[in-house]
Amino acid sequence: MKSPMNCSIERATRTLAQWGLGVGCLLVTAGTAAAAVLVEQLPSNAAAGYYSNVNQPQQWADDFSLTAAAALDGVSWWGGYDTANGGIEDPGSDAFRVRVYSDIGGTGTVLHEFGSSSVIRTPTALVDAAGNSVYRYDLDLSAAPAGLPTGDLYLAIENLGASDWFWQAAGTGMSWYRGEDTDDWAAAPRDGDQLAFRLTTAAYQTVPEPGTAGLALLAVVAWARTRQRPRAVATCP
Repeated sequence: MKSPMNCSIERATRTLAQWGLGVGCLLVTAGTAAAAVLVEQLPSNAAAGYYSNVNQPQQWADDFSLTAAAALDGVSWWGGYDTANGGIEDPGSDAFRVRVYSDIGGTGTVLHEFGSSSVIRTPTALVDAAGNSVYRYDLDLSAAPAGLPTGDLYLAIENLGASDWFWQAAGTGMSWYRGEDTDDWAAAPRDGDQLAFRLTTAAYQTVPEPGTAGLALLAVVAWARTRQRPRAVATCP
């Protein structure tokens, strides 16, 4: 008959094996949710800024292309406030109209339109060509991601506040502009600029191979199981 000491050791071994198997499996298959960048056009320092606000009035849009459908969970863009003509550097609260167009011919076809109640404005070290401060704006859509199809799409951002807000350039490329919603979109001159923005989507990243700790725990599990012997009569409770 097994002694109480032997039974305690056996129970501990079984517990270790069960615990090690669970943790080892978790380490082998662990994954994390993270934001993946769909499109990114970073702003250039001392570059031109393009008015995109209701005061001018003027709107701007830039194109992007997706090779696979995605769920848009975040939009970031860069711009600031022109103070040269008595403009307002800080309007107090930023109000934006953010739209994604599936087509920009004529007045365009709006695929999604987002409010700006959750926009966060963050200072940067950048300035525009006139020396105005450039900020980064982040719109969190993770609570209700927006589906985006494959192909060519267009992002339009317009400030609805009391300032002469501008959208910072990100390099040479195509972009589009117009006055108001009732106007047709027109392509900017061939020497126009891309506009600065970033689009993100939620992605689930899995660890492709078990880590060192995971392999070590699996080895402990295997060793513990080899120590178990077939029982004839006496068993531990």
